[in-house]
Amino acid sequence: MKHIRYLTIIVACVGSLTAHAQGSITVQEYWIDGNSPARTTITNGASVSLNGLEKGLHSITLRVQDDAGLWSSPETRYFVIAQSSVAATAITACEYWMDGNIANRQSVANGATVSLEGMNVGLHSITVRAQDDTGLWSSPETRYFVIAQSSVAATAITTCEYWFDGNIENRQSVENGAMVSLEALPSGLHSITLRVQDDTGLWSSPETRFFIKTAVAVEAEITQALYWFDDDTDHAVLVSLSGPEGIVEIDDDLVGFRRGDHKLSWTVGDSQGRWSNPMVETFFLDIPTGINAPEGSVPFGFPERDAQWTTLDGKKLDGRPTRTGVYLLNGRKVIVK
Repeated sequence: MKHIRYLTIIVACVGSLTAHAQGSITVQEYWIDGNSPARTTITNGASVSLNGLEKGLHSITLRVQDDAGLWSSPETRYFVIAQSSVAATAITACEYWMDGNIANRQSVANGATVSLEGMNVGLHSITVRAQDDTGLWSSPETRYFVIAQSSVAATAITTCEYWFDGNIENRQSVENGAMVSLEALPSGLHSITLRVQDDTGLWSSPETRFFIKTAVAVEAEITQALYWFDDDTDHAVLVSLSGPEGIVEIDDDLVGFRRGDHKLSWTVGDSQGRWSNPMVETFFLDIPTGINAPEGSVPFGFPERDAQWTTLDGKKLDGRPTRTGVYLLNGRKVIVK
């Protein structure tokens, strides 16, 4: 098997988890072998170093966040780091651990009996892996079993508890039929796991269900706007908006602008501090006596006889406007100075 030292992360497609407008991916992060607290942010197409990982089976998990703040469902893939192509000849070590607690794994000889003394009544798991004489560990194998208290039949459920997102350490008890609060959970994909205990002390097998918490719509109003010309964001102008009209009067005199095509870009912000995507509108600045403009010329290369000038409300003019303002020339917006 090939000795892997780097993995390349490529996000091919991420579907929206809710019905919000399509946006873009803003954050990508991954973690190795289920160690979510040690997750690392990464850019698309970057290489992930596997130096320091032990030989054997590993997993890498990736999730992404969009510009609405919503996380995707984590995606996990498995890979093996092998020592060499030398064939193994014998098993040299075997170890096991209970209930997913790999930190408390124990070595065991082939055919030995594993003691279950001290374990609570209920459902448990045992995981076993072996190491060969090349130093390579096998894939862990997990089996489930139940420790029953007695043969006495259960008559009632005495306890019910749940936890979110696999965090069993923060499990909570709940009464039958009670409401479970989701206030502390962020928006996105989550899981809830439930188990019950009967009057013999036996716990049921945990049941897990997945659900999506959508972002709560917060009422807001547009309070400000930001605009700039062409790509000159360094001189963007911030204005406050008031009143129901929300009208911004742009009174820049455009001194220093060359005759020709230009862009006006703007974005609006609401009372929650959120900004819209920039909007862009093009216009032609007509300065007949300006730089590189022959006297009496018209924009876009139209002959004078083909130039059809109208006001913004559709009123036709006999020729080029004599007053400064915004007009339409053959249907295209023109600012006349």
